[in-house]
Amino acid sequence: MNEPLKFRGFNYKQKKLVTGYYFVNRGRHFIANDELVSLAAQADDFAVDPVTVGMSTGRVDANGREIFEFDILAPAFHPLSRLRYAVRFDRGCSVFVAVAAGRITGPHISLWRLLEREPMAVVGDITTTPEVFNKGRGNYGYPPGDL
Repeated sequence: MNEPLKFRGFNYKQKKLVTGYYFVNRGRHFIANDELVSLAAQADDFAVDPVTVGMSTGRVDANGREIFEFDILAPAFHPLSRLRYAVRFDRGCSVFVAVAAGRITGPHISLWRLLEREPMAVVGDITTTPEVFNKGRGNYGYPPGDL
């Protein structure tokens, strides 16, 4: 695979999640994409909140939407299910895992195994829409650094 890594983070100026290449310059965090940039562009057009920056998993959900770190997944074909998973990167094992709502510690399931077991859909992002995760089962409401 020679594809470059993709990242996503929240840009306060645009008030939305932006996707592209992630870099840090002079202590500020930025995400830029391949689009042509206007000469009137400013650094704030690309600045992101570092807490919200997550890497692409390289996988897509049941609807074809790309899955990123900190996304919230729910069973795709069970709309009434309250089961929720937060995607995070386990640096100890160098693998993406799915953390069930209410489980900060204990066994997590590999994201790949979860997606093979049951079709999942992205229903939100833990950094910008934590209330979606809070509707899941268990004791929750923790920031992404605590996952």
